[in-house]
Amino acid sequence: MAAGYLAVALAGIMWGSLGVWAKMLFALGLAPGPAVTLRAVIGFIFLAAALGIARPQALKADRSDLPFFAFFGFGAVTAFYLLYFTTISLTTIGTAAILLYTAPAFVNILARLLFNEPLTPAKLAALGLSWTGIFLVIGAYQPAALQVTPLAALTGLGSGFTYALYTVLSKRLLRTYSHWTVLFYGLGFGALFLAVLQAPAVLASNLGIPALWPPLLIVSLVTVAAYAFYTWGISRVPVGRASIVAMVEPVAAGLLGFIVLGEQFELPQLIGAVLVLGGAVLAQRPDQPGR
Repeated sequence: MAAGYLAVALAGIMWGSLGVWAKMLFALGLAPGPAVTLRAVIGFIFLAAALGIARPQALKADRSDLPFFAFFGFGAVTAFYLLYFTTISLTTIGTAAILLYTAPAFVNILARLLFNEPLTPAKLAALGLSWTGIFLVIGAYQPAALQVTPLAALTGLGSGFTYALYTVLSKRLLRTYSHWTVLFYGLGFGALFLAVLQAPAVLASNLGIPALWPPLLIVSLVTVAAYAFYTWGISRVPVGRASIVAMVEPVAAGLLGFIVLGEQFELPQLIGAVLVLGGAVLAQRPDQPGR
């Protein structure tokens, strides 16, 4: 289980690093929509090629399960990206992040209903610590960082729910398939639906800009690696706890923004980072018998 939690934490750190590369892509003129789509499509192409060479058996799935994989890809990848970026367009990044990180609450509720995972006091305390920490890390203690409209609240909570779907649906699929197969079909269908929603001419024109390729390849490969670590990790640990450990993502994003981009990182944000890490550690506390 220790290896599982470590894999989930590494996934969170990798996801947190994507902000640095994304800002580089945006500075080079790539819009968020094409950036998300190309990231998913290129990542899937790399994954398919690697698995085709090293683990061809991972590409096999029962035909009767393909509709569920399609639902998984659309709900947990395509819908998540669309809802999250819509929320960012409607409000501040801080507000979008707070709404997104309702995901662990959704995961723990669904895990209780579907997998009979206990909702213990330690787990609730870990959620509370992590939420408080994220509130501080993203600077939400400054009033200007928070703006909530009814539509932004709806799309933001939707992004949290669809983010949670990846964890819960993966756990169900992992009963039958390897984490590589789950990742292959989930990312594959998600990338397909994202590509359908983008104009081919726009994607092609962006691919013709040489300066975009290095950061775009890095973002794509890091995305695949993060999903691989996370999917492998949740195959070995309770998903409710894993979702809390993954909340190290905004801490990694804030620290890397400070180190690499010279962004501001104040004392309250540092305290928040410690709280998030404390919540991640507390989330790994074993359930007590009878609770």
